[in-house]
Amino acid sequence: LWLHESERVYGDRLVDLHDLRRYKDIALEQLRRHFKDFSPTLAFAEPLVFCHFARGVGEPRYAKVASFASLAKVLETSLEEYNETNAAMNL
Repeated sequence: LWLHESERVYGDRLVDLHDLRRYKDIALEQLRRHFKDFSPTLAFAEPLVFCHFARGVGEPRYAKVASFASLAKVLETSLEEYNETNAAMNL
């Protein structure tokens, strides 16, 4: 979660690949310093996205998205349910 928030605040603003690599190096250094028992491979696993509907809309728990495919399925299902009760939004 810390790494996700850090990437959204700092990493998303970087447009130069050199700067982005430097940011990742600094983040890795901080991870190793403050979270010694946490695996860098696990921390930097993609996708690095957290949201309150990662495991479905019915479970409002802020969690890591397992994959873009699972996120797309949740969003598509939610859109279908919304369209059943409201004016259709063809996105």
